[in-house]
Amino acid sequence: MAEDRILANVIRFIGLWRIFINGGNALYYVIAKQVGARTQSILPATIDLQALIFDLVLGIAIIVAAPAVAQLILGRKAEKP
Repeated sequence: MAEDRILANVIRFIGLWRIFINGGNALYYVIAKQVGARTQSILPATIDLQALIFDLVLGIAIIVAAPAVAQLILGRKAEKP
């Protein structure tokens, strides 16, 4: 059971990484473009906003699904609550 929790926490970390690193980068570009700062990105702010929403949704989905994915990886059946 301990390996289930460890693997689930690693998968949750991947979800958090997706939210904070990738989503934070997209959020930076959205804010920078809205205030008129020059950026290296030539894409419009709406593309960065879509990337932000995608990273948030995918990160949350990874975090929520982490226990089930861990059990799937370890080849165990899901326990009923």
